Amino acid sequence: MKYTELKDKDKGELQEILKEARLKLGKLTFELKSKTLKNVSEVGTTKRHIAQIMTALNNSNQPI
Repeated sequence: MKYTELKDKDKGELQEILKEARLKLGKLTFELKSKTLKNVSEVGTTKRHIAQIMTALNNSNQPI
């Protein structure tokens, strides 16, 4: 999901997406440590996605 799509969502939706992304990252890191993860770059992509969600959340708190 791109940042432009994220900034159009409301705060509740963003928090739910963030929660799901953090759970996914936890699963990926577990798979990485147990050496069962096939696509290692997915960890970095998930971290980037979490950062984009957090940026959208922080920008939604500030008045324009």
